[in-house]
Amino acid sequence: MLQIVIVGTLATIGTAGVPGAGIIMIATVFAQVGLPMEAVAILTAIDALVGMGATALNVTGDLVATTVINETEKKHQAEPAYQE
Repeated sequence: MLQIVIVGTLATIGTAGVPGAGIIMIATVFAQVGLPMEAVAILTAIDALVGMGATALNVTGDLVATTVINETEKKHQAEPAYQE
């Protein structure tokens, strides 16, 4: 189980923004730990649903972070600079 977690984590580091990359990463993990590759074909059927959820979560997180940064920067710009 630990090997699956380590290989899965290392395999998915750069794939968050790539559509359909989850299947490639699942195939990599399955091959590494010796699981049957036929199961990847079954998982391909539901990957589109999981991918849509992951994309929505990723975009929502980016929007929230951007909004928070925008609001904090507005507060910093609204404060008058110290003048002697």
